[in-house]
Amino acid sequence: MSFRLALCFVTALSLASCASLPPAIPVVAREAAAAPPISNNRLGQITSWWGDGRAPTALVNAGFVAIAPGNGGLDVRDFSGANEQRLPAGSLTDIDVAALPLMNSYAVVVGGTERSSGRTRIVLFRLDSSDDQPMRRWGEIATDLSDPRGICMRQIDPGISVVAFDRRGEARHFTVTQGPDGGLVSREIRRFRINRPGTGCAIVTGENHLYVGHARRGFWRYSLNPQLTGPPRLMGQSGPPVVPRSASVSVLSTLPHTYLASLDHDRAAISLWRIERDDLRWLGRVEVREGPGGPRVHSLGSLDAYGGELEGFPGGVVVLHGRVGTGTPALKFVDWSAALNALGIETRPAIRSVQPHLVLVPAVGDP
Repeated sequence: MSFRLALCFVTALSLASCASLPPAIPVVAREAAAAPPISNNRLGQITSWWGDGRAPTALVNAGFVAIAPGNGGLDVRDFSGANEQRLPAGSLTDIDVAALPLMNSYAVVVGGTERSSGRTRIVLFRLDSSDDQPMRRWGEIATDLSDPRGICMRQIDPGISVVAFDRRGEARHFTVTQGPDGGLVSREIRRFRINRPGTGCAIVTGENHLYVGHARRGFWRYSLNPQLTGPPRLMGQSGPPVVPRSASVSVLSTLPHTYLASLDHDRAAISLWRIERDDLRWLGRVEVREGPGGPRVHSLGSLDAYGGELEGFPGGVVVLHGRVGTGTPALKFVDWSAALNALGIETRPAIRSVQPHLVLVPAVGDP
């Protein structure tokens, strides 16, 4: 213990870095039934599409989890954990998913940031809802950013809003649409700088706000509305003396509130935050366990969340991946309402039609 305290002093870390994190309340996970190990046994980033229920494409209809293993590429799996596709790519630092509105249909687009010749490149993969073709690499966006740090995406009308930032905190905001020939068309609409960026970001569609983890405490909130640009707001400063920093973050809505679920920097638990107008309220943290009283799932790599009703998860779900003991990384699913209830938060029934990545609106050219 004395060596650890001395190390904290020598490296000039804050007292919060050495202090104990708040205790975590256990919740039980469900493992993907057919989950093979993550490629090369290295944890990476994940994102998920929760299914539309109407699309002819099997994966668009049923939903999928996209995994960016640490050794590169993109794995696409169904919710049982079975492999559907593996697409070639470099090592993707972060990934996200959004819907691209098209004439009379839409496409599901997975985007990731990778390092290319010392710069950040945004790589986009596409899965159309109107046919049963596999996911394909759609295109890429070259940027002047340095080493990639994060990316987040959400649908806008008539395309996708994409924000990428690097380790220095330089951020670029793009819109992505489909050209007349079906190709990718991107346009940079804004540049800004994030002071002391942490890890993880999310876009809240209704607010049109970007949330980025702060390196020490809470989250930065930026407006993505070009007409309402202004200084960012640092949120989540209230709460206990030591609040975990974010290593990954996802946004989800469970009536009547909108929440952030963030992977804590110790990669041992998940913090839950509630968005309250101009602030974030930290609600507590939960640790994931294998069955009641079972071992803790540790070395959590990334998470994504959905607040609507799904088969087997009437109150929504958090999907993540981690290890049990010395085992290989595996996908885990946690009932969202169980996580809230564990923290003493009353929940309402979820709504199946809520899809955080898809709002069906007429695209340009629709009647």
